[in-house]
Amino acid sequence: MNPFQSALVAELATILKVPKESLPAVFIQSRCKVLKVGIEHDIYARFPAADPAVVRAWLERYTQQDFYLRRICQGMNRHDLDGNDCGKIGDKRYAKKLLAQMSARVTGEEKRRTA
Repeated sequence: MNPFQSALVAELATILKVPKESLPAVFIQSRCKVLKVGIEHDIYARFPAADPAVVRAWLERYTQQDFYLRRICQGMNRHDLDGNDCGKIGDKRYAKKLLAQMSARVTGEEKRRTA
């Protein structure tokens, strides 16, 4: 788990008001797992005190990170909260587009710094 991913997972523990070790397996496994569609509903069911708006905002940040998008582009399967396989990802185009935009932004910033 990279340091940024680890920080996001620690933030989720704070949001859900549980120790990091008590988070669902899919978030604490050493390698990032692609989440199943609709996983927020599973989170609400397991952690009823969680604020849905805060959980959605966190999920949006988590799923738009380069480490997560790369896993989608690699064709990894989706997973539920317990880390169980939930099947293949259907369309990788959006993830590829976001990664290309991130790369272009970084390249543009590097060019500005060296100019």
